[in-house]
Amino acid sequence: IFAPNGEQRQISYDLPLKGKERRWVGEPQAEGRIAHTRTIRQYFFFNVSGKYKIEVKQCTPRYDLAGIHSIAFRIERAKLDYPE
Repeated sequence: IFAPNGEQRQISYDLPLKGKERRWVGEPQAEGRIAHTRTIRQYFFFNVSGKYKIEVKQCTPRYDLAGIHSIAFRIERAKLDYPE
């Protein structure tokens, strides 16, 4: 994650695309594609306002990621309950 002020952060996350039965995880879509929705991180803070760049990489060279069509992110504002 590259912030507009030059700060860089890295988050490692395991995203299993197949279940224990070796079947793809997610909802079937058109053209044989599967939509996979998952919460990656809750209550993540962006320290400065502006445009961020998010780069997704494979962490291990042992597995081929052929067949991934696209990746999309949805960021939602969290409703935080602060202690009184």
